[in-house]
Amino acid sequence: MSILTLQNDELRLKVDTKGACIKTLNLRGTEVGRDGITVGRYANRIAGAKLPLFFGEFELDANENGNTLHGGTEGFDKKEWTVTDHRPEHICMELVSEDGDQGFPGTLKVKAEYSIDGGELKITYKAESDAPTVVNLTNHLYFNLNGDGPSGDHMLKINADKVLEVDGQLIPTGKLLDVRGTRFDHKRQKRFCPDFDCCYVLKGRGLRTVAALKGCVSGISVEVETDQPGLQLYNTDTHICLETQHFPDSPHHPEFPDTTLLRGQIFETSTIYSFKQEEK
Repeated sequence: MSILTLQNDELRLKVDTKGACIKTLNLRGTEVGRDGITVGRYANRIAGAKLPLFFGEFELDANENGNTLHGGTEGFDKKEWTVTDHRPEHICMELVSEDGDQGFPGTLKVKAEYSIDGGELKITYKAESDAPTVVNLTNHLYFNLNGDGPSGDHMLKINADKVLEVDGQLIPTGKLLDVRGTRFDHKRQKRFCPDFDCCYVLKGRGLRTVAALKGCVSGISVEVETDQPGLQLYNTDTHICLETQHFPDSPHHPEFPDTTLLRGQIFETSTIYSFKQEEK
């Protein structure tokens, strides 16, 4: 395990090679994020810990109510990553997940790249497999743009008309729910009311702005750009997660965007967090 630093005049990151984790994220001396582990091989949940893939089914590690959460008990957040490039404003870490790791087929080679430019943090994940498998990677970064205090002291906007309906175990039913007139409606920026763990169906395609969060006390804000179809909104008493990702349990829902990665294909996704602070 090694702790490495990325730093410029605006941002300072402490990065842990275990879990390719952003331990702390500071903007001009204020801690705005922490504990941003890399989640995989499949972020979020797969129902019944069973992976249907073409004409077979694979038994996965069941680590939450009989389901697979965040890739299993020994997911990517528990692994030691290898640093292949480290500069003042950039780091690249790599991991090899062997065939059968947590039950997933195929040997998967993964890269996690973090780079900073002014107040911008860019996270890029790349992966390739020697056999058909599924991939869904995200960073589980916890935000508190005020430095501390309750998560409710934020304003939030999400560019989404719908969320995934889920059952009591947070497994999607396949139905999309309209957010209009509900507590899930963040199409216009409004005060965040805690108690969320849901996946938003983001509007648009390609790299686009999908969300914005602002600290009511600090005046610090962050805009989120991603090329992913979904955003998992999750909170604790003090922090908010904006996890860009594919939909949970996509292997059981052919109507969802496909998470299958074939031999010879390259999985690549980027998310950009752009921070600003109001002048006082």
